[in-house]
Amino acid sequence: KFATNQAVRAAEQLPMAALPALATMKDGEAMLNVTPTGAQVVMLSGSRAQPVDEERARKAIEQFLLNERKRKIVADDLKSLRGSAKIAYAGKYAAAATQAAATEQSSKPAEVVAPAAAGLDTKSILDSLGLNAGAGAASAAAATDTSVKPASGSDAASITKGLGLK
Repeated sequence: KFATNQAVRAAEQLPMAALPALATMKDGEAMLNVTPTGAQVVMLSGSRAQPVDEERARKAIEQFLLNERKRKIVADDLKSLRGSAKIAYAGKYAAAATQAAATEQSSKPAEVVAPAAAGLDTKSILDSLGLNAGAGAASAAAATDTSVKPASGSDAASITKGLGLK
């Protein structure tokens, strides 16, 4: 689905972001703009230099500066509102929010894993699994059915080495 449109526009009526690309185009050239809803092909059928008198330029410049000030004021207000916003959950969501906050305040995973890992005897775990590092790993790999290979292509020795187990 497409639509065509022909228009004559002055430079001040064009989007500011498009001006650098349009200024470099020569008559008869086309440009493709990808938009969120599709694409737009702009073909410059012709152009001409047409100076603007001071009074007309003054109005356009004043309007541009006014719009920029408005945009900045809105952006600053939005930033301060987001910074000072408080979110309060109500109803069934209040309990879930309280539970999430309590979980967030609990100890971090690294703080829990480090003491637990310090008490692990990796050698005895590997022995019980038949994955003793070194020669045992090779014999454990040889003892398994060689016709069945792991999908990742990793054997017990590479897994042991990759985990940093001794």
